[in-house]
Amino acid sequence: MGPWLKDRILLTDLGFYKHNTFARIDENGGFFISRLKGKVDPLIIKNNRTCRGRYIDIMGKKVSEVIDNLKRQVIDAEVEVEFNRRKYKGKQKRDVKKFRMVAIYNTEEKNIILISQTFLQIDLMLRI
Repeated sequence: MGPWLKDRILLTDLGFYKHNTFARIDENGGFFISRLKGKVDPLIIKNNRTCRGRYIDIMGKKVSEVIDNLKRQVIDAEVEVEFNRRKYKGKQKRDVKKFRMVAIYNTEEKNIILISQTFLQIDLMLRI
């Protein structure tokens, strides 16, 4: 990973799903899109969508806590994930990173079809 990532969007497969890799893409000015891995459960720290009428307060909750109660089936939120950095000189640090998550929930299969993380790239993708 390096400066070649700046202003580029990477589409990642679940086989390459690592928060450490996503953090490095973000730190190099790049963007990425990936599905959410099944056992990953990010903390929602900000809701980017406002809905009229009754809505579920999702802030401060894990995605798994709110997903079954979603009526509109779309989440656009800022999430926080905790992960291990690569080992360096025999030591490994824990880190926390914020990402933007836009997810479409499939109620029949009870899974998230698409997750898109980082702040700018989703706006770029919606304009295409």
